[in-house]
Amino acid sequence: MPQRASQAIESWNNEGSGSTEQSRWRIVPAVIWWTIWKERNMRCFESSSSPLHRIKMNCIITFCYWCSSEYVDDPIAIFEIIGFVYQYLKLLHQNSPQEWIFKELQDIANVEFRYAEEQPQDDYAAELAEGLLVYPPEHVIYGDYAYDVWDAEFIKYVLDFFRPENMRVDVVSKSFQKSDGNIHNLICLNISSLQ
Repeated sequence: MPQRASQAIESWNNEGSGSTEQSRWRIVPAVIWWTIWKERNMRCFESSSSPLHRIKMNCIITFCYWCSSEYVDDPIAIFEIIGFVYQYLKLLHQNSPQEWIFKELQDIANVEFRYAEEQPQDDYAAELAEGLLVYPPEHVIYGDYAYDVWDAEFIKYVLDFFRPENMRVDVVSKSFQKSDGNIHNLICLNISSLQ
């Protein structure tokens, strides 16, 4: 587990090497930033912030995707990932949001939009339909690439909601038992073990 942001960046750069712990650590920033990015887009294009339940739901959906069996073979590893998430959040709280990171993401998004590869029409139509759920019609095409508003206070506001007592984790795994025709297992987390 990286102790500083520079160590985290170094471990992300060494993607092909390292232990399982390092590979699990790499998904943590994506989970957090994906959630903040989705909320930021809603705020930019609808001129209002989402209620807390929507922010939480975005995080739940992201955890379901990133912690599915495609990425994590061992369902017990989710507890390690949760620990990494809160350690990473602690790093984010120790350092205020940096505008230069936002500007780099903005430049990358502009390049990705300008030089986007052509994709099959049915995939593009499905992508636009999904965008209609997130953006108003006039922003559907460019919405995923828009980084228009830098708001450090808003980033801090959203990060303050990421606490163990606000957490719900859904894990998708092939190793759970079947019950009532559905595969599920309910586990209550001990919040003190995450601190």
